[in-house]
Amino acid sequence: MQDYYQYDASFPHCRWWMTLTIPLSMYFQESRSRHLDFNQIIVKGINKEDCLSTIEAWWGITDRTSWIEMIIKLIKGKVHGDELLQELELIHFIYPSQWQEYMNDIDNKQGLVDCQFAEVVYHHCGIGGIRAWDFARAVHLIRYAYTCNLITESETCFLLNQNANQAQYHFKSWRQYSISCNLGRSYWKFTHTEADSAGFSDACQNLLNRGIGYEYENFCQDLKAHQCYFDTLDWQTPLPQLAMPTSLSVFFNEEGIV
Repeated sequence: MQDYYQYDASFPHCRWWMTLTIPLSMYFQESRSRHLDFNQIIVKGINKEDCLSTIEAWWGITDRTSWIEMIIKLIKGKVHGDELLQELELIHFIYPSQWQEYMNDIDNKQGLVDCQFAEVVYHHCGIGGIRAWDFARAVHLIRYAYTCNLITESETCFLLNQNANQAQYHFKSWRQYSISCNLGRSYWKFTHTEADSAGFSDACQNLLNRGIGYEYENFCQDLKAHQCYFDTLDWQTPLPQLAMPTSLSVFFNEEGIV
């Protein structure tokens, strides 16, 4: 009998958990099978201290509590995944004529670009928006937390499963999810450009047409190399129902994540 609180890459749901990192691994130019590796420190040949220092520098995470809190925010899509949510909901729920009126009333370039980009995101990803940018990074942080001995294997499996449930809920296919991740990363990089800077106009054009950091066309072309993994895992691969480990209960309300 399988222990669902242990990671075993021979089981479809475990591979599904980890395949969510493929779009993220493409930015790091990792080998195509690297996303299935559970213990990132051993695989990449880095030591625990360097890993902790890097995560602290990039994320401001200093201990188990802040690490888990950040993971949960990512799983909820509330780090960067909820950006453009207002625009996406308007596109989804109101008439096109009403949406056009809404855009006509916008009097600043930043707001107009956000609306135009939201149209691109909605076309490719639906109302799920750019949440995949958070979900992919959640798996990344969960694995590093485990390999730095900050969370147990049972906690790791529970968090990975919760993240996978969120991804299945918000998206309909691997392609939709992957494009969401790339669009999310591009928008994240765009938000680091000051609206009054000399490069803002170019950043707007790149966001809407080419992509920032990893051009959209190149990303979609490179994604084909990973299609073999997507083909073996249906998007709606059944996920186990895992009870929350008692050790994590302090981080959740009664309703849990979803």
